[in-house]
Amino acid sequence: MKNKERFTGIFCLPVTPFTKGDIDEEVLRSIIDIIIEDGADGLVPTGATGEFPYLLHEERKKVQEIVLDQANGRVPVIAGTGATNTKEALILTKYAKDIGCDGVMLSHPILLRATDDQTYSYYEKIATSVDIPIVMYNNPNLGQSMRARWFVPKMVKNGFKSVFTFLGSKGVYFARATWTWIAWVMTHLIRAHEV
Repeated sequence: MKNKERFTGIFCLPVTPFTKGDIDEEVLRSIIDIIIEDGADGLVPTGATGEFPYLLHEERKKVQEIVLDQANGRVPVIAGTGATNTKEALILTKYAKDIGCDGVMLSHPILLRATDDQTYSYYEKIATSVDIPIVMYNNPNLGQSMRARWFVPKMVKNGFKSVFTFLGSKGVYFARATWTWIAWVMTHLIRAHEV
C-alpha cells in the first residue's frame, strides 16, 4: 500500500487478546475483521490499547504479522513501534518495514523524562535510518509531552520527509501533504491557539 495519502480517516488500535498466556490468534483475526467491516480506515497494531509496553518483542512482531496478514491490503496497517529507548524502537521500526507495514506510529521514549533535544534525537535517528512513513505520537500519559511548536518547525527545517503526522493527546496537529503546507498549517494552528 505505502500510499501516505491513504492515511486518512479513522485508524483503530486493536486490543491484543490473550488466552492462557499466549496471543489468541483466532480472536485477534476476528477483531481485525470486525474493525474493518465496521468501517475503520486503517489499523495500528501494538499501539497503546494493544498493550505494547507489556508485550515481549516476539509477541509484538507476531501481533503485527497477524494483523498485516488478516488485513490483507483492505486497509493500511501502521505498526506501533514506540519503546523505552532508541535502539529498541529502531529494531521494531525496521521490522515493521521488513514485513510490509505501510507505516509506523512512534511514541516518544515512553516512561522516561527525556529532554526535548534527546527526544528529537530519538526521532531523528529512526527517521534517518528507516525509510517508512512515521506518525509521531505524543501522549503525556506515557511519561512525557512533546511540544509541537518546537518539534514541528525543527523537523520541517531539517527536511524529515518520512515524518508526516504529529498526533497528540488532543488529536492531530498536522498531516503531511507537502512540507510547505505543513509549515502553513502549523503557523495558522499556532496563531489560532494563541488567540
